[in-house]
Formats: sequence, structure tokens, C-alpha cells
Amino acid sequence: LLAASDPAATPFALTTVVEFLARHRHIKEAEGWLGLLEKMSPDTWATLVAKARLLRASDKASEIAPLLVAFIEKNLTEETAPNEQKLILLQAARLSAEVGLSSEAESYYRKLSELVPEANFDLANYLAVQGRLKDAVQTLLAAKVSDEASRAIVLCSLLSRAKPDQELSSLIEPAIATAQKQNPQHANLALAIGTMRYLHGDREQAIQQFRHVLKIEPDNVLTLNNLANLLSETPAQFVEALQCIQKAIQIQGPRADLLDTLGVVLLRQDKVDQAIQVFRQAVEDPAADARFYFHLALAYQRKNQLDDARVAMVKANDKKLSDQPLTLEERTALQGLTRVLQDQGNKQ
Repeated sequence: LLAASDPAATPFALTTVVEFLARHRHIKEAEGWLGLLEKMSPDTWATLVAKARLLRASDKASEIAPLLVAFIEKNLTEETAPNEQKLILLQAARLSAEVGLSSEAESYYRKLSELVPEANFDLANYLAVQGRLKDAVQTLLAAKVSDEASRAIVLCSLLSRAKPDQELSSLIEPAIATAQKQNPQHANLALAIGTMRYLHGDREQAIQQFRHVLKIEPDNVLTLNNLANLLSETPAQFVEALQCIQKAIQIQGPRADLLDTLGVVLLRQDKVDQAIQVFRQAVEDPAADARFYFHLALAYQRKNQLDDARVAMVKANDKKLSDQPLTLEERTALQGLTRVLQDQGNKQ
């Protein structure tokens, strides 16, 4: 606020203040600062974004669409450079999505896709977030893109959220198989396929893909992490699982996600105390994933420390565990832990 009240305040400072006040529902105060911003920097994208966010916070989202239309009509003309056209449409699509203008967001993504075929990837992701997985897949498959590997990677990413039905599988699998046949040394493609198989519970196919990645890139940390997680599901492969995750940590350092996997490997070996210690270290990271707290809760459950498990689950849910992709094993464990905590609560 002090920076914005300075007579020499910049549009950036005013924009920051407007958006801060809007987030905290100080509407009247934000409107005053917005007035200054509009005088100082009228007709700019940054000003429009600040106004749109304030309108949404004021429950006036319906007023945003006409502002976007007016901005685009003024700035998107035949004389506008192609790169600038793409940027304007992409910004409009993302802002529309952010403020809840679903049809407008889709429309802008589709217009952008006409200029840039690869923008169909963004459109597909948006449709999938809207719960329209079939539309997202069909959009990707129909897109006239030259990079089949990138198309397949986006397909795998979309389908990691939910296992497709038979109809969708019949459309998707040939595209993925073709892409990998054309790009046998594409490590990111194999990693994407392996991750999708892993989340769908196709363990052996996931392991096969991850091993293929490591033949191409032996120090691929993400793949070492994923392979360790999978291998640790089988007692006969505990040693290799531990070797994989230790190598990943040696390469990357004690990163929270790697520590979480190490904890999972230890927990599956019934080294519960060691697992708890590692999980605790993982959740010290301010950006700790909800799943790290969930795994810590499972470890506490194994020790029958249900009060500690409950605290960890509260933190996991605060971090939106329900939005995280979970394996079949994790979903089953979550159901069991939830029942145990409910039973404990009923007895108290």
C-alpha cells in the first residue's frame, strides 16, 4: 500500500494492491485503487486482469465477458502481428477460465487452436479439467499436429486422472502405440506412458516403460523414483527398489518427493520407525504434497498412533488430498484408514 500511495507509483504497484485487496474482499478500497490504475494505465492487459479479478471478488463476474470482448476487438485486428494474436487469445482463455467463464474460455482456446494447432493441447487440458474427458481426447486425436510424441504425452497426462472406458481405450491405445513406435528413444514419452499405466494399476507395463526410460536416461530421477515405488510393492524386489530411490536422492539431494518415496519403500519393508522419521522430514518442506501427509498418517496407523494419524490426515485434507491422483493401493489404504479413524472417533 505504501508503494502504491507514492506519487511515483508504477502501474505494477497499483495492480498488485488492487489484486491483494480483492483477494481479501476489501472491495471499496480496491475500487478506489483501481480508479487510479485506470487513469494511469488505461486499456492495458494488466489493468483488465486486475479489474476482472476485482469484479469476480465483487460477485460481478458477468461483467467481465464484455470487457474481454471489447479488449479483443480493439487489440486483435488484421494488422496485429501473429505472435501478438496468439498471446492475446491465450491470455483471454486463461483469464476466462480463472474467473469461471467456461464457454468463453473454450471459445478463446478454440480460436487460438485455429492459429496454432499445438494449442489443442491447452484446449484438451481445459476440457478435461471441466470433466469432459471424451471431448478432450477427441480434440487431441483430431488435432493436426506434427509431433505425435507430444500428442501422446498429453493424452497420457489426461488419462492419468481417470482410467478410460472401453470406447475411449479403443481410440487412445492405437495413438499411443503408434507414437512410441515412431519414437522408440523418446524418454519423456515412455515416462508418460509408464506413469499412466502405474496410476491405472497396470504394474508390469509400468515397470517395463520405466526400465525403458532408464536405458535411455540412466539418471532420470523421476523415473528412478517411480520405479522404486513400484518395485517396493513386491518383497523380492525390495533391494532394487531401495537402490533406485537411493540413487535418485544421491543425484538430486533429499528432495521432499524423493524422501516420501523412500518412506514408502521403508514402510513396505515394515521399517515403520524409519519410515516415520523420513516422512516427517518430507513434510517439513512448506510445499509438501498432500500425499506425503497421507503416507505419514498410514505409518502412524501401523504403529497404532491414531491421534497422530488423525492430525496428519487433517493436514493432508487441508492440502486437497482428494484432488491428487492416487494408485489403487493408496485408494484402498485411504478407505481403511478413514474407517479406523471414524471408529476411533465414535468410541471417544
